[in-house]
Amino acid sequence: MRRAEPKTIAAGDDPWTLDRRLRTERDHHAAIVATRPPDRRRELEAARRRFGMAEYELHWATDGVAYRQSERNRLGPLTRLRRGGRADIARADQALADAHCRLDRATRDRHDASAAVAELERALTHRAGWDQAHGWRLDRITEIDDTLARHWADAALRAVRADDPLAFGTQRLHAARDVFEADLHRLLDGLPPDRRQALARAEGELRECEASLRDATLQAEQARAVLEQATTRRWGGRDRTAIERATGEVAAAEARLTRARDLRALARKRVTDEQRAVQAWTNAMNATRRQRVRVEGAVRDLQHGMAASDYHGAGLAPADPDLELAAAIDRAIDEVFARSPARNRSPVGRDARVPAVPEPGPGIELWWVTLPRRRSTFHIGGSPAPGGWRRCARIDRTRRLFGSPATRAEC
Repeated sequence: MRRAEPKTIAAGDDPWTLDRRLRTERDHHAAIVATRPPDRRRELEAARRRFGMAEYELHWATDGVAYRQSERNRLGPLTRLRRGGRADIARADQALADAHCRLDRATRDRHDASAAVAELERALTHRAGWDQAHGWRLDRITEIDDTLARHWADAALRAVRADDPLAFGTQRLHAARDVFEADLHRLLDGLPPDRRQALARAEGELRECEASLRDATLQAEQARAVLEQATTRRWGGRDRTAIERATGEVAAAEARLTRARDLRALARKRVTDEQRAVQAWTNAMNATRRQRVRVEGAVRDLQHGMAASDYHGAGLAPADPDLELAAAIDRAIDEVFARSPARNRSPVGRDARVPAVPEPGPGIELWWVTLPRRRSTFHIGGSPAPGGWRRCARIDRTRRLFGSPATRAEC
């Protein structure tokens, strides 16, 4: 016999070659992108608002100086001859001095705001020049990141299908799953909405409208027949009351008939629109069938690879779910036996297929239920008898482990 060759990726498919080349290029672009001037548009907007407020304050400060100056000019030289006039002159001079201080402060604030706006505009001009010269590097970095993500996703998928899910580590395995799931979501989002249920509802409404139209047509014919019978002369005269009643019934029946025809036309139009939508959805599904099958298969394989990598990371081999459940049951049984008194423990080992029944003891009762075909339940419990103990473990799993019916053993 010859030993089977291990499943590995071909040496010519080394993914690190492309990775090193793209990362070198990316590092070069990133070093240049790091020199990009910061975006100061918000600062410029705030500086322009401050400049506008400074302009407003300067305008009012100028008006204030003019007003105070006119107030001071109204006080002539004769005002100093009386004591109240001298006080008025002093107050006017002080107000004029305060107005000049306010004007000087407003002038400085406007100058500072104007300088800040000019500086920020130069910064934005410098950034715009940098973007014009090196802006393409940002798009190139994004393209390289997408290429690397796609490259490592394909490499991880090949490794999983070669039965080596941990060839590039769990991080790349999870990243590959995310990439293909994003592709799947993108494909599904690009499809038109599925209107099959809406089409079924529209067809049902059309059938109801047609039935209503048939009933309205029959009622209209009956109303016309009644009117015709009422208008027939009997013994040389006519029943005017019957004719008026029959005429009203005919008008009502005609109105119902017209309404039924309109509803049927609307229902037919709705059915036609829904049929077109369903046809568009069917065409889109057929057009993307191969892509969806490929991406869904990749996601499924990567999920299996991630499950296997979890076992490998814990130092275990991928196990069958039934065996996992059996191991969980064994652990529960061991825990129950470990908590029981030493004299009640069974010498049977943990590898036994059926858990051992403990020796008779004070108030100990043990159940075990083998798992049915669809929903499985395993219950271990102790009776609440005086002096006894109670311990329960419940494991639910949608798997078939044993085929035998439930068993109960009491000690």
